[in-house]
Amino acid sequence: MADFEMLKQAEDEQPVVTKGRSNRFRLFVGLGILGAVVIFFLGFVIGYFAMKARASDSPVVVPTCISPVKVSPTKKVEELHKWMVNSLTAESVEEFSRNFTKRPHVGGGEQNRKLGQYMRDKWVSYKFDHVEMVRYDVLLSRPPRDKPNVVQILNVTDRSALWTVTGPEKIAEPSENDSLVLPPFLGYSPPGIVEADLMYANYGTVDDFKELKKKNLNCTGKIVIMRYGKIFRGNKVQNAQNCGAAGALLYSDPADYSPQGMNETFPKTWWLPGTGTQRGTIGLADGDPLTPLLPSIDGVYRLAINDSDAIPKIPAQVLTYDNAVEFLKRLAGDPVPSSWAGGLGIVYKFGPGFTDAKLKVRMEVNNQFFTLPAYNVIGTILGKEEPDRLVLMGNHRDAWVFGGVDPSSGSAVMMEVSRGLGKLLTETDWRPRRTIKLCSWGAEEYGLVGSYEWVEENRNMLRDKAVMYLNVDSAVKGNYSFGANGNPSLKSLVYRETASVKDPNEREEDASVYDRWSKKYPSSTPGKPNFGGLGSGSDYAPFSHFIGVPSIDMSYRFKSMDRTLYPVYHTVHDTFYWQKTFNDPHFTTHLAMSQIGARILLTAADSPLFPYNLRDYKIALNRNLDALEKDYKSDLLKGNITLDHLTREVEEFSKTADTFEQRKASAGDIKDFAQLRILNDQMMNMERAFIWPFGLPGRTRVRHVLFAPQMHNIYGSSSFPGITDALFDIDKTNNWQVVKDQVSIAITCVREARKILAA
Repeated sequence: MADFEMLKQAEDEQPVVTKGRSNRFRLFVGLGILGAVVIFFLGFVIGYFAMKARASDSPVVVPTCISPVKVSPTKKVEELHKWMVNSLTAESVEEFSRNFTKRPHVGGGEQNRKLGQYMRDKWVSYKFDHVEMVRYDVLLSRPPRDKPNVVQILNVTDRSALWTVTGPEKIAEPSENDSLVLPPFLGYSPPGIVEADLMYANYGTVDDFKELKKKNLNCTGKIVIMRYGKIFRGNKVQNAQNCGAAGALLYSDPADYSPQGMNETFPKTWWLPGTGTQRGTIGLADGDPLTPLLPSIDGVYRLAINDSDAIPKIPAQVLTYDNAVEFLKRLAGDPVPSSWAGGLGIVYKFGPGFTDAKLKVRMEVNNQFFTLPAYNVIGTILGKEEPDRLVLMGNHRDAWVFGGVDPSSGSAVMMEVSRGLGKLLTETDWRPRRTIKLCSWGAEEYGLVGSYEWVEENRNMLRDKAVMYLNVDSAVKGNYSFGANGNPSLKSLVYRETASVKDPNEREEDASVYDRWSKKYPSSTPGKPNFGGLGSGSDYAPFSHFIGVPSIDMSYRFKSMDRTLYPVYHTVHDTFYWQKTFNDPHFTTHLAMSQIGARILLTAADSPLFPYNLRDYKIALNRNLDALEKDYKSDLLKGNITLDHLTREVEEFSKTADTFEQRKASAGDIKDFAQLRILNDQMMNMERAFIWPFGLPGRTRVRHVLFAPQMHNIYGSSSFPGITDALFDIDKTNNWQVVKDQVSIAITCVREARKILAA
């Protein structure tokens, strides 16, 4: 009101021109008008040719849709998306990669905080609406620099050490030489000193320990050595602990990590040298171990460390395979079966103990627990039509060492996408339909700490508002093929967007990422690539498994033997040098991943209807039910448990999903905001219906009834996890009531999801 009154007063105070104007005044007015017309015309001509010249000189052309030319709103959005994707460059994403990998940046460390500030400042410069660094004070662990962990072959007679393992890995390439490199250790391993006989347990799976039991080999009081691969390292230590072991050793066997031979390794090739070893967490729960289900914020009481069930009870340590061979070649006992033998060029034996009875293994783990700050960086671009609906993209920032692949390939990809979003915001009239959030998580490597704490703090907001979460952790860990896992409703979205991006590693001209994916990872459906379910091990887990936000995890993958992610995973050799020399020399794969990520993010943010396909959900649900009935038929009969009612509910859900998709198809051009909102909310809430608020048996933070990580290998994906978890140990527990409860919960959740779609 005040502004209006001032304007009115200013107008009232203008001098009044009477009818008695002079001819001179009329002449001045006429000349002024003529001059204005001439200046306008000249300005238009100069501006036109200037813009034309600038467009011809620049590789990035501003789309015509931001000119006054009339185009349909849908076409305008599509043109803007295409322009943004085409503005991304390999040179830029390479520079981001170089910046993130200059120095080690472990979770809770100062260097990782500085990288968070770097991202924050970039996003502010890109004109994001809000950028914040969110701090959580969480429990982490590290070895002290002045008292490193030690593993020895000890002569118990004279207490002399025949072999000693301590200190950092040997440097294989100059860029690895940095004072911030921590010596190899396992996060959350408790401190302790153990002196005992050694026993070999292959990959340390449940079946491997069953094999030891069959051979009457007792783990009690022993130190168990296991090779990396197949299952999560924390599950290996847990299985050894459950077997009665007093300590655990892990190493990377050359059969899995250097299959071309121990002389054909980094820095000559990309395979793991005998100087490298895989760090990692062995924590048994995600998030801060001392604040289960609650965020680590001021005022929240912490558990005592000894009261946390997330921290193992036995000390554990890692070895290089150059060191592991010295222990394994001395083992006594019978030779192992061929499937247990690795590539060290020795006769692998079970143990226990060494052939020289005077020798024992001595472990001294000196890890210390600290409360340290973990910083998440959250950048927000507010939506225009639906600011209360969130589309999220995330990647963790912390690395065990340099993180050339894990996580910095994902950090570089997300930063390149953010740069493109900044160009859209500052150089066009674009604003997303829905709010976009970019998330850089802190302390993921210790157990998804940053993402879980943030989701725990914002669970209700995210449950009501989050549309999708896209994860790009180790975005480029190989050059074999693109791969993706996720909630079934998002499969068609990933198919569509990968079909629009050229694959830089495909020899066939104009072959898309989708084309190569279909060839390298085919599914059971002819011509379609495999789109798997989500296990755990990265930051999609709290979104998908805890609060029911449909999620995607995507990466360009290494052609492994289903035992490892890539050769130098979590070692000092995972550097920018390794990435550029052997994996993606021109960063064209990074660029392709940036383009795919941008397309998925923009489609989810701007499509009037959510890009879900519930027919894909229906197919996955039916396939998983068939597998459950087939794999556990005898167990279910033994417990007199029927799946007939669950089958009927799945059939009804399938019919409703088909009907819903027909409604969606007829609403494709709908302009009624309320009608769109109803359909979108039905799709979003359908996924939430599968979240059981009390969690799965023994896993309160895992709540998705249909899709979740396997209990005995969190890297693996499980369908109907509550039922399969209960049946997995049924011979041991004989607790059929738990099985019945989980079947009942599944029936209830499928029924509720159907009702949401039918409303």
